[in-house]
Amino acid sequence: MHKSNLDEAADLSLKVVSLSRPSSFSGKIEDVHGKHKEFSAHVRIIAASHFLPFSIAVSEETPTEPFQWKVSRRSGHTAMYAGIRSLSDNPNADCTHVGWIGNYKDLKGEEHSCDDLSHESRTNICKELEKYDAVPVFVDEATANGHYEGYSKQILWPLLHYMSWSDSNPMKSAWWDCYNKVSKTFATAISAIYKDGDIVWIHDYHLLLLPEMFRALNPKATIGLFLHSPFPSSELFRSLPNRKEILYGMLGSTSIGFQTYS
Repeated sequence: MHKSNLDEAADLSLKVVSLSRPSSFSGKIEDVHGKHKEFSAHVRIIAASHFLPFSIAVSEETPTEPFQWKVSRRSGHTAMYAGIRSLSDNPNADCTHVGWIGNYKDLKGEEHSCDDLSHESRTNICKELEKYDAVPVFVDEATANGHYEGYSKQILWPLLHYMSWSDSNPMKSAWWDCYNKVSKTFATAISAIYKDGDIVWIHDYHLLLLPEMFRALNPKATIGLFLHSPFPSSELFRSLPNRKEILYGMLGSTSIGFQTYS
């Protein structure tokens, strides 16, 4: 694929999610849909977000393992998921979504970690989600909790929203380890399906280390990163102990998009 086509597609992919954010994209919806038609070559976009836009539940047909699965839409992050999904409307673009599948529901509606599922049950999850152009990432419960409820929510989210984390809830080194581990798991999962010419589109603060990690495995890749939150001033950001690693992680991207200009 010619580099100009890749650059065009990367630029568009970073704008699509901004349709619901007038402060970050001044064009009209019709303008973006019109640009969709300008793709001169077929492109595949691999979108990566912390969660997949799907939830899974055990099918009534399989009360015991190995399970078959039912798939439903996950609530939340509507604008982001809609932006990703809209790319598939273009006849010259395919979009595959990679993300953590989270817990599953049993026949009683109770949630369980995927940790103890058999290999065949996990394989069946992959097969079912393939129908939705989605690839699940499996993360053990302890790592997922340290990554999401720990580092992402207790450290990064307050910082990005101009709030300092409380001294009574200091950063735990295990949270940072989990944040690293999840990004490495995503890098491996995306690399398994990546082909030359694909565009990788990474979303939000949960995966800020991923661009650099993925580029280490795929040096020539076109990588977009979009941050669906504010970004703090340098005075506040410098208080983050892992600021260097976070910045180097982000700078592994070809292009970086921000929710707001500041």
